Amino acid sequence: MASRRAARVRQKARRPGCASSDGAPRVVATLPGIPPQAAGLFESLRTEDAGDLDALSRAVDAHARRFFHEAVTSEAIDLTSVLAAQRASHTLLALARDAGPEARQTAAAAVRYFLHEDDGAWDFTVDGLVDDLAVLDAALTSLRAAGREEAAAIEG
Repeated sequence: MASRRAARVRQKARRPGCASSDGAPRVVATLPGIPPQAAGLFESLRTEDAGDLDALSRAVDAHARRFFHEAVTSEAIDLTSVLAAQRASHTLLALARDAGPEARQTAAAAVRYFLHEDDGAWDFTVDGLVDDLAVLDAALTSLRAAGREEAAAIEG
């Protein structure tokens, strides 16, 4: 399984618009934990306004339902990963509601990355959500750290 996952990550790195080995410039994510193949799209999504968080929440649920429908005919879909991405997305959106504009943009960008089906790997394939889960986890880590720093500043 690990070798299959490593092969999938190498394959994603060769996709157009992702990190490449042909000497093209590589986008480096400003958020620690973002996979190199996800950096370009994630950073692009971070420049967008957070928008309507309730609409994003509904879009997450609709996207998750698509995976469940696809899983009826495809053994490639890992529903555990789908549920983890859905849960992480909703957690990010909940944290974003009380956060500043930059944190809201980061949360919305991570959720939109999950909603983007061909974001470096076609999501409806084996290990297709590995990069999405990494992006969501990096954003969660960032928002939680920012929340701790804010709480410490208020207490201090």
